Amino acid sequence: GYSGIWLAKALKETGGHLTTIEFYEKRRVLAEENFKTCGVMDIITTKEGSAIGILERLPEDEIIDFVFIDANKSQYIEYFNLLDKHLKKGAVICADNVTSHAEKVKPFLDAINGNPKYQLEVLDLPDGLAVARIKYVDSLSQFFVYRLQTVVYRQREHTILVRFLYLERFV
Repeated sequence: GYSGIWLAKALKETGGHLTTIEFYEKRRVLAEENFKTCGVMDIITTKEGSAIGILERLPEDEIIDFVFIDANKSQYIEYFNLLDKHLKKGAVICADNVTSHAEKVKPFLDAINGNPKYQLEVLDLPDGLAVARIKYVDSLSQFFVYRLQTVVYRQREHTILVRFLYLERFV
């Protein structure tokens, strides 16, 4: 729920909505209590159960623009395979613990690296954070290249990730 609070606070500013999945009832209830305390429950939908089972039941027309994965590391590849068709152009996938659990998440990272529609960066954080985005493919692509620059600010025990997307003319 801690990451969900930060994401929801940002989404409140932009008019977004957050859906979270918790496997255990106890964690879902605690997360909901924290969301209420922080004043963000009104823009959050919590789901309980297996992430794979929930993702398998997503409606075909469900469109997602941001995903944060911090769950069963060996299942990251399955989450990716289920989510990929729902991600819109420019969507971002963040996956936590990719260096601390490198062997378990290798199929996931290999799948993104092997897919030409994705750009992937692994940030040098204590446990590793993968940040991947779907590249824009449109008429601008022949004149511009999109660059994703990530700046990480560390303050005490908190890490703040700031992303900049900018265009560079290459013609």
